Parts: sequence; structure tokens; C-alpha cells
Amino acid sequence: QSRQTGLAATNPFLSAMTIDESTLPAQQIAAMGMFGGMTWAPDTGTPANRAFVSSFEAAYGYVPASYAMNGFDAAQLIDSALKATGGKVSDKEALRTALRAADFTSPRGPFQFNTNGYPVQDFYLVQVVQRADGKFATAIRQRVFNGYADEFAGECGLK
Repeated sequence: QSRQTGLAATNPFLSAMTIDESTLPAQQIAAMGMFGGMTWAPDTGTPANRAFVSSFEAAYGYVPASYAMNGFDAAQLIDSALKATGGKVSDKEALRTALRAADFTSPRGPFQFNTNGYPVQDFYLVQVVQRADGKFATAIRQRVFNGYADEFAGECGLK
């Protein structure tokens, strides 16, 4: 609609999770060049991300969205905690400690939780591009925050 009304030609469009790999198969060229704010993109330059995106696309035939990457991280987090506790989930405190340790390699890069349980992570300005294979994706244009930790963490401790 931004493009249809002519606004896209004069006003940059900045999305917060309305233009990403989950919506691009429908939006395609209409979203081309539009910007968004994200914590990850398929072109994140880590070895773990290249392996994740490649494996995901081979298995499913489309570009993974941040939801897929976050789900992958969640599975790796749980796996790391189960390994650390020897699979024993009855010791709840040991399981919580292992989950907080977040001992896994994320596609987005180093991963850790802040004291309030929110991730400490980078944030990026991303832009919709059409890849050489014809698929649409977001691509990192600029890092906006490096290792951003929720500034209210001190007011929102874990219970």
C-alpha cells in the first residue's frame, strides 16, 4: 500500500516485523528496498548462521524467517540445558541454572541472557532484497546496537 499510494518514493518505510521472510513470499517485489529493524537476518555473517540457513533452505525450500531462527535457538537452548543436567529435569534449580547459562552457538552470534531473562543481542537495520536465486529476503545494512542489554533489567529481575 505504501508503494501503491506513492509514499514509498518519498518516505522511507521502516517496518518492525511486518516485512520479513514470513511475509515476503506474498509481498515480493512490493516490499523491495523497504527497511526493517531486526535482531537477525538470513545473511548474518556467522558460520552457525550459514549452516542454519543452508540446512533450513535445503529441508524446506524457502528462506527462514526470524521465527524459525528463534525456534532453532530455543531447541538448542533446551538441548544444552538437558546435556548440562544429564537429562535430569527433576532438579529444577539445576535446570534453571543450565538454561540461564545458554551454552550453545546461535546463528545470530554469541548468545547470553541478561539478569532479567531477556537476550543480550545486536539489533540491525535490514532491507528487503532479491537474492541471486530470485528469492526475497532481508539483508543487514547496518548494526544499530551491539550487544544491547535491556536498560530496565535492574528493575525487572527474575523471580
